[in-house]
Amino acid sequence: MRIELISTSELGPAERREWRRLQGRERTISTPALSPYWARCVGAARADARVAVIEDGGGRAQAFLPVQVGRAGVIEPLAASLGLGCGLVGDPGLEWGAAEWLRDLRARALPFAGAPQRQVELARFARGEALRLSAELYGGASAYVRRRRRDQVDVLGRRARRMEALADARGAPRIRLFACDRPDFDRVLAWSAAARRSPRSGWEAAALRLAFERDPEDGFYGAFFTMRLGGALAAGVLFLVDHRQAQLVLYGEDPRLEPHEPAAVLAADALMALAARGVVEADLGAVDGPIVRELATRPRRELYGLVRPAARPRRRGFAAPLIALGRRQASGARVAPH
Repeated sequence: MRIELISTSELGPAERREWRRLQGRERTISTPALSPYWARCVGAARADARVAVIEDGGGRAQAFLPVQVGRAGVIEPLAASLGLGCGLVGDPGLEWGAAEWLRDLRARALPFAGAPQRQVELARFARGEALRLSAELYGGASAYVRRRRRDQVDVLGRRARRMEALADARGAPRIRLFACDRPDFDRVLAWSAAARRSPRSGWEAAALRLAFERDPEDGFYGAFFTMRLGGALAAGVLFLVDHRQAQLVLYGEDPRLEPHEPAAVLAADALMALAARGVVEADLGAVDGPIVRELATRPRRELYGLVRPAARPRRRGFAAPLIALGRRQASGARVAPH
């Protein structure tokens, strides 16, 4: 086995096709955050974005692991601070030698959070589990509304009450689906950051903006939704969409309107619009806010933990490679004593 650490810009068409094929075989890794196109958005925003390409003895890619090389030799899942989940894109049962890979790179650690439970290699280093919530959208918007009603949540009734309160406060709300206004997007970024959600850094804002601005490619795109009151922006929501999966990555609202919860109205409308486009599941993130808890239909458990490097082999003359920044770097079977 060989593990090659490459820049996201070095992913060629053949590698992207194999990545997509592997995603299509396993539902737990078919999320937009594990798409090669999101990896390229992040790679364009931060110089240390990498992909570990795990190859078999014949040089064929078996799996991909999107990562970023942090300070002091710490390797993290790509865009870890956004909390979108992580994991190996490949056979979840593949034992690829995470600790040995860190040793070969002379890396100090690989902390992870949001990994699927089925991933055998990361499960070895798990320290616990956390809950993540999603909205099941199969069957369309009406089916989604019925599911929430069975859970004693009247999505449409709450929407109607909030819309009435917003109209009383500022005038009739106007909702725009799949919007593309750049100033509105930048305003929502600022509102979200002010509320201590993402983006918390310049590269996060840049990666989200790239996802919002890019043209759809191979089923991947950013879906932006806005609400205006009296001609002024009231709220905005951004989902990453990849074929039939979506992820909530950004939402913000005018702080003066927070008591009326325009972002909650908009998020519900966005889910129903995505359902109409054939999206069957939307990842809403960790259990950390009322919008997520109100709209979710299904919890799932995910792993968090820490990989430490394996002990160095005591072979005379052995020299392990350093972490490479800016060139292809391999480790594993082809790393041999000098």
